[in-house]
Amino acid sequence: MNEKNLPSQPTTFVTTIEKSLAPKLLHDLKEQGFEISTPPHTFFSAKKKGVSCSFYLSGKLTVQGKEMGAFIEFYLEPMILHTFTYTHKQVVEISSTSHPPSTATPRIGIDESGKGDFFGPLCVAGVYADAAALAFLKQIGVRDSKTLTPVTILKLAAQIRQHCTHQIVKINPSKYNELIVQFGNLNKLLAWGHATAIEQLAEKTGCKRVIVDQFADERVVLTALKRKKLDLDVEQRHRAEEDDVVAAASILARAAFVDGIELLEKKYKMKLPKGASKQTIEAGRKFVQIYGRENLGEIGKLHFKTLDSILS
Repeated sequence: MNEKNLPSQPTTFVTTIEKSLAPKLLHDLKEQGFEISTPPHTFFSAKKKGVSCSFYLSGKLTVQGKEMGAFIEFYLEPMILHTFTYTHKQVVEISSTSHPPSTATPRIGIDESGKGDFFGPLCVAGVYADAAALAFLKQIGVRDSKTLTPVTILKLAAQIRQHCTHQIVKINPSKYNELIVQFGNLNKLLAWGHATAIEQLAEKTGCKRVIVDQFADERVVLTALKRKKLDLDVEQRHRAEEDDVVAAASILARAAFVDGIELLEKKYKMKLPKGASKQTIEAGRKFVQIYGRENLGEIGKLHFKTLDSILS
């Protein structure tokens, strides 16, 4: 379908949301630079160039303006509505199949690591495997990186890099903190990383068959791919690491994340725990004492709630 054949976007978007979301919505809109007013019968009305919205006491939310599409797609749907009805109408169809490939079908597998870790980079990895590479992956025993020890991950990663065409998108914390503001939420940033890795591997190999470990509504990734004008056969599924090529990608992504953490530990001469645990908070407080809170964005993902605990 060509862009000119897309259905025209409506000038007003109307939906109903829980009234309890009013404080969060108000806070987020202020952060995004909206001017706030309180007309009669509303919790508030918010406006900035190109988009305005009103949240009524009845629970009805209306959005209007030339820029409302981006506001709905990048913020309202993923962060508030958790549905993608509006965006779905705008997405150019990319083939998506639920039929599992033959074990010998050449394909690209995509996975990520670091999205749940306060410290360290976000890493997206893609692996392309033809019949010979698929046989190799099975021979060395690839499986979901979450089931492997760090030593095994690094060993397998070296073998995968040597024998398989691959692509790694590594977003270090300082850049991550810039991009998360630009994209508005983690799912959009992840989709961009996935689409970037897929695009580069598709160009290198000519492969159109892609399997993605699903992390959000499937239209989030499809929209990112649409922007790159890629004609692909994409399958997204949960626990996609059961596929050997996605498992290989998960290993490369985790190895890249571990490498990123270790580089930061060497640079700042301190241990940076994985995840977002009590130990993470303690390490963050120690870092602030030594290097200052203004440098915390060099090692950590600042949109995590963990930040509040570190600075409290």
